[in-house]
Amino acid sequence: MQQLHGTVQQLQSLINQIQSGVIKTENAAYQIKSNTDEKTTRLEKLMQESSTSSSCVFWTFIILFQIFFLFVFFYWKKQQDEKKKAHFY
Repeated sequence: MQQLHGTVQQLQSLINQIQSGVIKTENAAYQIKSNTDEKTTRLEKLMQESSTSSSCVFWTFIILFQIFFLFVFFYWKKQQDEKKKAHFY
């Protein structure tokens, strides 16, 4: 009987150790999930901000290209008109 009582106590001790390990693992997993969720939220926010700023940069370059294109076109047109005038004189 004494031996059985000792075995039960050893089993209870092992169960308590396993339970403690499981609780620590659950706490660590919860902390990791919490950190991951926070980082995911930050990343989503940064992606949204960067796509907005990228869109602004894109449209700025498009507008600048159009202005440059118009400037070159008018310069080319002026040169063509001057060549025509030179042929008539």
